[in-house]
Amino acid sequence: GKLTINDALYIAHENKFEGGAAAGYKSSVGQWGLGLDKLWGVENGGSYGYYVNDKMSMGLADEIKDGDQIQAFIYPDPKDYNYYYSFFNAKKGEPVAVDAEVPLTLTYYTFGANGGLVENKLANAKITLNGKATDLVTDNDGKVTVKFSEAGSNYVSAASDSINIVPPVYMVEVDPALTTTTTTAPLT
Repeated sequence: GKLTINDALYIAHENKFEGGAAAGYKSSVGQWGLGLDKLWGVENGGSYGYYVNDKMSMGLADEIKDGDQIQAFIYPDPKDYNYYYSFFNAKKGEPVAVDAEVPLTLTYYTFGANGGLVENKLANAKITLNGKATDLVTDNDGKVTVKFSEAGSNYVSAASDSINIVPPVYMVEVDPALTTTTTTAPLT
């Protein structure tokens, strides 16, 4: 009677992975409960992570609700969990006009002394747009303004030279039919 993270990941593989969930996804119950064995076709000994709405979940059996967003990822080295989950202040923007500028803020998590998550702004992260490097970097407060010049779906991500991060994603549709208007209030 409830939808879980495991269910959603299974359905995503059924709908989007070539060969469906049978080819790309597997979970099983182990000593720590329900765990991932294969994600997006990669089997690497359980070296995966997943967050719901940019919050750490307790396990694959956690219930999700309509509108929740799951970010699942594979650690590049199954023995190295020294990666920090990072995210922009938004996952998806409203459609914008060509050459629109969108401000974004990049945050990453560390663990505090009590084991809880601590939010940190990520400075000097290199921004990519549609998989290509740009000259943009985040400032000391994790902020950056991205200009979108290509019509269609546009994806922003980031990488850091100072820490290993799980790449964040922001998506926006650029619609050439939209126009950007600027209004100026009269000076009084």
